[in-house]
Amino acid sequence: VIGALVLLIACINFVNLFSARSEKKAREVGVRKAIGSNRASLIFQFLTESVLITFIAALFSIAIVQVLLPTFNALTGNALKIPYTAPLFWILLLVFVLFTGVMAGVMSAMQANPTVVMTSVSQDADGALRVRLAAGDAKAINDVLLAIQAAGWRISANAVQQSGARLIADITVVRS
Repeated sequence: VIGALVLLIACINFVNLFSARSEKKAREVGVRKAIGSNRASLIFQFLTESVLITFIAALFSIAIVQVLLPTFNALTGNALKIPYTAPLFWILLLVFVLFTGVMAGVMSAMQANPTVVMTSVSQDADGALRVRLAAGDAKAINDVLLAIQAAGWRISANAVQQSGARLIADITVVRS
């Protein structure tokens, strides 16, 4: 029972760490969405990555247990062994790996949905920033522009165009 609780806590920790790592991938997700990637392919990517990482971690953990189990048995006086020949062991391991990997992937995919993406930034000789924003609707772009203005910057929108289901806004930002 205690071992199962420790394993459950470790899995929750893994899901949490994998989700936090997905926050660092927000730029990659933004670029992929700006070039036309859909939500389904992003979810598939996160699920594949998390299940693969979980599977590799399970293989490493089996190897580590195999190496350390004799020492553990000597210290505790027990004769524990891993039931490699039991099909139930492998079925439970596979279910556990898939469940943990899918949970981590779903949590990451749910967090990786930026509404406004900055697709390019360049600076002119006079110090003005040229920024291209992509968003699903005009309100999201407007919210970003209002936040930039509230921070004390002057904005001029050069062009707004539609690219598929996304709006693309080219703006110039200058310090007031």
